[in-house]
Amino acid sequence: MSRKTNFIIITLFLMISVIAVASADIPIYKTDEKGYAIQLDGNSSLKTRDGKGVDFDQFYLPQNQSTWNIWVRQNEYTNNAALFGKYEPLSGKRSYLIRTSSNNSVSVILSGDGINSEVDTSSISQRCGIRNNDEWTMITVVYNGTDLVYYRNGIKCSSDQTSVKHIFNSDTNLSLGYGNKVYFNGMIDDAKIYQSSLDRYQVMRLYEESLHGKAMGNSVTVLLYHKIMDVADEPDEITPRQFEDQMNFLKWNGYKTVTTKDFSEWQKGNFSMPEKAVIIIFDDGWKTTKERALPIMEARNLTGNVAVITNYADGLHGTTTYMNWSDMNHLKDKGWGLMAHGIVHKDMLNMTEVQFREQLTVSKEKIQNNTGVTPESFVFPYHRANQTYTTICAEYYELCWTRGEKATIPRYTYFESNGHDYATVSNGLGLRRITISNATTMNEFTALFGRQNNIVGEWRMEEGAGTYQTKDNSRYNNHMRFVGNPQWINNSIIL
Repeated sequence: MSRKTNFIIITLFLMISVIAVASADIPIYKTDEKGYAIQLDGNSSLKTRDGKGVDFDQFYLPQNQSTWNIWVRQNEYTNNAALFGKYEPLSGKRSYLIRTSSNNSVSVILSGDGINSEVDTSSISQRCGIRNNDEWTMITVVYNGTDLVYYRNGIKCSSDQTSVKHIFNSDTNLSLGYGNKVYFNGMIDDAKIYQSSLDRYQVMRLYEESLHGKAMGNSVTVLLYHKIMDVADEPDEITPRQFEDQMNFLKWNGYKTVTTKDFSEWQKGNFSMPEKAVIIIFDDGWKTTKERALPIMEARNLTGNVAVITNYADGLHGTTTYMNWSDMNHLKDKGWGLMAHGIVHKDMLNMTEVQFREQLTVSKEKIQNNTGVTPESFVFPYHRANQTYTTICAEYYELCWTRGEKATIPRYTYFESNGHDYATVSNGLGLRRITISNATTMNEFTALFGRQNNIVGEWRMEEGAGTYQTKDNSRYNNHMRFVGNPQWINNSIIL
């Protein structure tokens, strides 16, 4: 074997968690909703069913993009203990192996031809692997055909270059906790394989969602638009072609649009969130929302939300380029949500508290009186807010939207996101919208949804005692059977 640090998009992600939501039947992606994990004793493993090795891999190997993600809780260290492997030390049987190394590092073996191999190890000084026994660690490895990137608990830790341009498609069964005749001793949970190289924002998203990690619960992508123009000269404008391409991506990949009201009800346990949910918001009430966005979205069974400036809808300020109340009611009748955005489109921080409270109350009343809708959301113009004014907003609205993110540096809104917190660049709090501009490329747009796309293997390990396999929740149905004596664990109790 040649010694070299390869960059294989490997994301090994293991989780044991009980999601404390108000309603147990909310089916959006959950991090092991039943609280189970699987205990491996150093002589046990999980393995795809016989004959499934080739069927499994034909969907993503040989190829040059992958991510492996797994949560692990080590009982005791074993050098080169396999976490995720499709590898036997025989000619034609080698594909890849992700394993522990050097006490607290991660080692990767890749083969491009099934015969020869490269060995790559994360930086020993950075301690990218399991540092302590009896604590959960999320291990992620990302491979893109030229590089390997190692993540620990959602943070980039180390990287290597690799000469393996494609991973060989051997017929070796895929195993968790075993490879190259070495077993892992400890608990594993929630393992995933992606047919793409996740970026750092999606890896962090996985960590933030998990109860092993930041415990923010499931996340929803919230997109912000303004105007749709044939000639998109301003940053807040996009062309109909750009918008149509983006909506096609959502439709073709199975995304379902929900309203901000749905999001609020979900947090209260009164709404069943789709597995692939997205919220689309149009600020200010530009007429292109009805004339351009609505037909494109309606043709794809998608709906949106409008943040309404009430003086614009009244026709008191602005121009005829803004929608009136008749337009707002038309959208409402199509299933769209309505949000308050103020009486006027001005910086709320430049107003006195009395003036600000008037913006909150009057804009809500005008929307109620003209549409019959009581808005649950207030959007701060220009995303200009602070905690004091956000707290005041909370007296009138369930959700106060305070932060806009760039598509190139996305942040997400989670089940545990508090609509009464002020969101800053770094605090991770509050409600966040991702601004889509004329500079947003299609690659950047699709990357926003990386955590939910191109999953070719997902083992949540939720079945519990009495079963001797764990289901693959991806569409490929490569379920894993128990080899040896794996045991189900619930809250550290052997079942």
